[in-house]
Amino acid sequence: MVINVELEEQSTGDFSIMGGYSTAEGWLAQMSVSERNLLGTGRYAKLALTYGEFVRGAEFSLSSPTSSISGSRRAIDLFAKETLAK
Repeated sequence: MVINVELEEQSTGDFSIMGGYSTAEGWLAQMSVSERNLLGTGRYAKLALTYGEFVRGAEFSLSSPTSSISGSRRAIDLFAKETLAK
């Protein structure tokens, strides 16, 4: 028996640019890049940068696919935020 299967790969990454206004942080913009299947390993990774009138920030996230019987995930989140005086 011969079974032929055709697969079509889909994009697993996202890129976004956002902007807005906050009464607490003024005008701000954010750019983020994320990947749901980093290097084909199933890991999730995200990098986001925020720049605003009164705020600056960066965020990095990395998580592994479910790898235990209980279904728990291992993850690391790093972030930094600086708020400037008005």
